Amino acid sequence: IAPDLRGHGQTSCPPFDTSAHASDANVSPPDSDDCYAIEAFAEDVRAVMDFLEIGVCVLVGTGFGGSVALELAVHAPERFAGLVLSDASAAPDHPAYADSYRAYAAECQAATELVARAGPAALGKRAAAAIASPFLASGVRSRYANLERDGYLGAAHAAQTRPDLLPVLEQRLTMPVLICAGTDDPLLSASEVMAAHLPHARLVTFTDTAHGVPLQRPEAFGKAVFAFFREIEDAHGA
Repeated sequence: IAPDLRGHGQTSCPPFDTSAHASDANVSPPDSDDCYAIEAFAEDVRAVMDFLEIGVCVLVGTGFGGSVALELAVHAPERFAGLVLSDASAAPDHPAYADSYRAYAAECQAATELVARAGPAALGKRAAAAIASPFLASGVRSRYANLERDGYLGAAHAAQTRPDLLPVLEQRLTMPVLICAGTDDPLLSASEVMAAHLPHARLVTFTDTAHGVPLQRPEAFGKAVFAFFREIEDAHGA
């Protein structure tokens, strides 16, 4: 089951009030009633699970989806038999993060500004230009063309204002956790910090792989994830 987050794919979204979020650059604490706080995205996923009557599952999140998965898992750990986090971080910043992480954050801010000016399709064309495979490049362009401007800006706001979950990870995430990261990913240091706060988690790195393991190494990622699924099923006698 692969739900589209609000403003992504076929999921609609509320308007994003740019003026109301003008302080994002200063990363102010999120408003609990903010429809684009990270909690709102997490509650969307919980609502899908409830609607489909899914009591317990394994949750997979990559990139911003990893942040959403973490937010939901730390607040409803009883709903998850396992957790897979790819290309993700548990805190917006940390002293142990490499300079490459902050450079990537600056690139994300520039991308957000481009979307605000010209829309998601313009960002999709720029992202696709760096992909050698015509098939994958076409998929990226199509993916961004189907993004709602408000949804993209709202997700960027949620990523900037999300809380630091590192202090609660070990206590709350008692389920098996698989962390995936590319060796060339600017978020690798963030994955390593997250793994250090989860002594029973497994960190799997993919050599010569940049940000976006599922896109860059789909077969290897799928193999690692399904092996993780089988381990969980065996442990539960499924």
